[in-house]
Amino acid sequence: LFRLPGDKGLMDASYELARMTELGEGGARDEAAARAMYGKISEWCHGNMADRYSIMLMRGIGGPVDRAAAAEFQVKAFECHNGNFEIPAAAARPDLFDRETIVEIQERLRGSGYEGPLDGSFNEATKAALKSLIAR
Repeated sequence: LFRLPGDKGLMDASYELARMTELGEGGARDEAAARAMYGKISEWCHGNMADRYSIMLMRGIGGPVDRAAAAEFQVKAFECHNGNFEIPAAAARPDLFDRETIVEIQERLRGSGYEGPLDGSFNEATKAALKSLIAR
């Protein structure tokens, strides 16, 4: 059911198909295929997709670790968050992120008003800069 709408460019259907593939709901779990699906739809502004893809990239789930891309997609998760879905992981569970990825996030936030240190800690300035992206 999700493949047909997904093939027509409906991002929620494509996201749900990738999520189901990632988690093994309705079929075999295939993290590499899910990561490829998230990558294919990554140009869309979908907060949950960006959040899940970010975690896969940072943890090396379904492919190699890519902290720079993980940071990019975590920032995108905030930019694309619409208030109807889960809070992006960096706000809900900052402990999931390693220091290197946090530094990458902080570097990307420089253009969004972040003036704090690039120290790899989720300090108040980092949290405020990320949350300010939701309001845009």
